[in-house]
Amino acid sequence: MEELLKQFMAQMSDRFDCLEKRLGSIEGEVGSLSKEVGSLKDEQSEMRKEVSSLKVEQNETRKEVSSLKVEQNEMRKEVAFYYGSLMKEHENTRIEMRSCFKHVENSMNQHRGAIELLGERTKDEEQKES
Repeated sequence: MEELLKQFMAQMSDRFDCLEKRLGSIEGEVGSLSKEVGSLKDEQSEMRKEVSSLKVEQNETRKEVSSLKVEQNEMRKEVAFYYGSLMKEHENTRIEMRSCFKHVENSMNQHRGAIELLGERTKDEEQKES
């Protein structure tokens, strides 16, 4: 019986040794997992900072785009105003040129009439002389 008890104790001692090895192995794995979790937390923290930075940049970009839209709208108004002014000036110039052409045409017609009248008088005088 004593021998059985010794055998039982030896088996139990072997099992405890095995369990201690497994426990040591598990503790090592838990330690490495703990390090990995810490590393992941650090990376997550860095990513949050980067996301926060991106949000700030995005807001700045939105403000700049909004500012550019306002500026573009103002430029469109200015271009429309200058285009309208240019078209009015063009129309005024066209009307003025038409008036000038009519004046030149009337002058030419008057000169033509005067030349024809002079031509007729010259013919009449030549006929009287002959």
